[in-house]
Amino acid sequence: MRHDQTAFAVADGNRPAVRSGHLIALLVGLLGLDNLLTLNFLGLASGWVMAPGLALLAALVVAVARAPGGSGIPLGRLAACLLVGLGVLLLGGEGHLLYANYDWIVRDAVLQDMMRLPWPFAYAGHGEPMLLRAPIGMYLLPAIAGKVAGHGALDAALLLQNGLVLGTLLALGSLLFDDARARRIALLVVIGFSGMDTIGQWIADAAQLHPFSSHIEGWAVFATYCANLTSILWAPQHALAGWIGAVLFLLWRTGRAPLAAFLAAIPLGLVWSPLATASILPFAAWAGWESLRAHRIGAADVLLPAVAVALAAVPILYLHAGSGAVGAHLLTPSPALYILFVSLEAGAWLAAAWLIQRGGRFGRPTFAITAAMLLGCALFQIGMGADFAMRMTLAPLAILSVLAADLLSGGAPRKAMPLLLLVFAVGALTPLREVSRAVLHRPTPALRCDFWASWDASFPAFTKATYVTPWRAMPAFMQAAPRYAAPPLGDSRGRCWGGPWQAARFGGAA
Repeated sequence: MRHDQTAFAVADGNRPAVRSGHLIALLVGLLGLDNLLTLNFLGLASGWVMAPGLALLAALVVAVARAPGGSGIPLGRLAACLLVGLGVLLLGGEGHLLYANYDWIVRDAVLQDMMRLPWPFAYAGHGEPMLLRAPIGMYLLPAIAGKVAGHGALDAALLLQNGLVLGTLLALGSLLFDDARARRIALLVVIGFSGMDTIGQWIADAAQLHPFSSHIEGWAVFATYCANLTSILWAPQHALAGWIGAVLFLLWRTGRAPLAAFLAAIPLGLVWSPLATASILPFAAWAGWESLRAHRIGAADVLLPAVAVALAAVPILYLHAGSGAVGAHLLTPSPALYILFVSLEAGAWLAAAWLIQRGGRFGRPTFAITAAMLLGCALFQIGMGADFAMRMTLAPLAILSVLAADLLSGGAPRKAMPLLLLVFAVGALTPLREVSRAVLHRPTPALRCDFWASWDASFPAFTKATYVTPWRAMPAFMQAAPRYAAPPLGDSRGRCWGGPWQAARFGGAA
């Protein structure tokens, strides 16, 4: 391949290709735009702020696109990855053509509020004005599309945006595998990768006598590690933020992406998901240390991340405001349950990667960080649920799935393949159960409530502190912006949506 500075290059037998650097620049540009739109959401988007912000973002995108190195991705492969990305998100209910999981009750309410209400707004009628303070990066562009062209545009824009990001990540990830056969196997493994939740649920059934539900990943109760497909179907904003970091790290590790681009994406991803973005920080710290130790740190490796931090500074302050109300603490499960959990969720693949490849072709430090995070994240909790374990393992689980794909695509000896395939097949039962809901249930009904009432109707036992904070908790310069007082919409007595949320496609309510 010739490394020119145009958007198109040549790869694989003179077929037209897109340079990987331009795809990375696309991701950085999208994340950066969402950080600037957060200023608009907060009522801070004056010309004195937006003009230099847009100039900085344009310079950052151009610098990432022009960075040396990278590879050509054939247009046919890119198109196939984009179609796969759209297909996966359709299965998760985006576009409302198929069933959407229960978490979308609140997520759809947030999207609709951001579409219908003037920015900035605060929820009124709850003691004091409450600001929507959440990782809103995924919602901003679709909400603007909805303001311009109506509710149908809202759904379509969300699907297209997330499909573009997921498809781009799949295309970039394909560069980690050298031939078409390995790439096809890797795609199947990454999509089907999961811990062996079925075994865990069987054990939990016998020990605790609770039902074997269609969503089985919470079998250990104290912690949850999600299958890749579960993460993207239930919480795409978190999954995509974590996977951007994981893919860029692996591309840097194999010499296919510059350190500057990898590091610049990290602060910009916080507005999509702080915890998922934080899941890449240990890998970023090691990448920076390794580059510094080897005297491979250049001016761009410092300047580009600094520009990204400047663009993300106000969104970071916004996300931090009032976050202390969420709460955090260590967990103390029984040693037997902890060992069972980590063994079934990650231990088999960690053991295989170490015993067969001594950690894999991405190096022992990569393996060590992955293993340490997967062993440790189960012991910490933020808020009332398992969000910390689910989000902080997004990057290490994605990297572990690539290590598993490496083994199954030819990196393991023939005699080990039956056992590895069995472990993969048992794990794949989890994403198959997740996909089954899209087939067995009807599309979900339209919402009639705002965020507040939808939360009360779906998660009444949980605090809203992960989504809202008092307006007075914001920094003074943010409080100064005029705000629209949004009156309550809907109620929490089962009338927030028309009909049952889960309705069987081939029978009555599920």
